[in-house]
Amino acid sequence: MRVRPAAVAGTWYPGTAGALKRDLDLYVEAADVKPSADIEAIIAPHAGLMFSGPVGAYAYKAASAGTYEVVLLVGPSHFTAFEGVSLWSEGQFDSPLGALSIHEEAAAELLRSPIVHDSPAAHTREHSLEMQLPFLRHLLPDVPIVPMLMGYQTRGTIETLAQLLAASARTRRALLVASTDLSHYFDASAAAALDGRVQDHVARFD
Repeated sequence: MRVRPAAVAGTWYPGTAGALKRDLDLYVEAADVKPSADIEAIIAPHAGLMFSGPVGAYAYKAASAGTYEVVLLVGPSHFTAFEGVSLWSEGQFDSPLGALSIHEEAAAELLRSPIVHDSPAAHTREHSLEMQLPFLRHLLPDVPIVPMLMGYQTRGTIETLAQLLAASARTRRALLVASTDLSHYFDASAAAALDGRVQDHVARFD
């Protein structure tokens, strides 16, 4: 079985199950949101847990009442440059809280597209998807995942991937997780303005 080991456990988040669960419990308890069964997509950050935990907890707690058949995970590649989308198609992603299984049927369907490639090497060091696993394993522990990394984020790749994800979500109850930190390099006022534009697009389902 192909298993991706946790790459940043013990550095970006606690490396033991007990310590990680304690932190997650605190973040989830503090998140002022009511769990809903109607959420189909969330945006969640991928910074270290001590920085991103409160925001991630809000997103995942909001979605935690849903009954999902698959989590479609999409994030940026920070270490490997490539065209299209890199997908991990089989096996598991490991975490201190236990492994998360790959939804191999959904992965195989996505791999039929010429823009999607089964390329595990792109995932080896990448943290953008791994930072979603603690909350997923904690709040949606039995839902399999399809991990996807984007290389060059061209408009064509984005539009094609959006169509593929929509098609996958039509055939099974899916939660789409978009892993992004939004603004890294701006002061607070500029970041708020830029992030507000993203919020407007999301609110319009654009």
